[in-house]
Amino acid sequence: MAATVWWADLGLLRRWHHGVLDDTERRRLAAIVHPRHRRQSTLGAVLLRLAVAHHVGVPADRLRVVRECPSCPEPHGRPRLPGHRLSVSVSHSGRRVVVAVAARDGLGVDVERVVPGQRPADLELWCRREAVAKATGDGLRIRVRDIRVSPTRLLTYPGRPELHGRLWDLRPGRGYRAVAALVGPMPPPPRARLVERRATALLTRGVPGGRRPGPS
Repeated sequence: MAATVWWADLGLLRRWHHGVLDDTERRRLAAIVHPRHRRQSTLGAVLLRLAVAHHVGVPADRLRVVRECPSCPEPHGRPRLPGHRLSVSVSHSGRRVVVAVAARDGLGVDVERVVPGQRPADLELWCRREAVAKATGDGLRIRVRDIRVSPTRLLTYPGRPELHGRLWDLRPGRGYRAVAALVGPMPPPPRARLVERRATALLTRGVPGGRRPGPS
């Protein structure tokens, strides 16, 4: 079983990309006030669709993406893909946007921009904990600092001793740190692996069999 991580620079966002989103996504993104945050979230939503379309062979604009929030009626929760046995995770920081796709539940990814003066070890630990929290779907509902991890494994998760997890350090480019995690009640398969890919081709040419709506 393999998970795939696609990463891209914010500068790859194009006007035609909005054509792969649905009306709910466009409304959600339009409500984001900060221009940089809106661009980050837009590229994340687009890349998620294009990455999944690449995996399942369905045009990106025909996928159904649901973002139900467990705490409110707004569509800003963890993305799900009804009808497809995939889990996905999205993260962005600075100019970097990362999307992970796996053929099993319990996937999480986190990317962080390196801040001058910040200890690399502290940032790497934060990324690992955040990736695990996103993999469980708990997010900010738990204290992330209570998650114990090694560079490659989940050690303990607060209140859920049955959980196991595999972690991978990613290579999102200079000035960034990123981690992907697979977490669940059963240990990930021994041969579980992760593939990293630049998303440049997806974002500039679309996907085979899909439609590229409008000019670039």
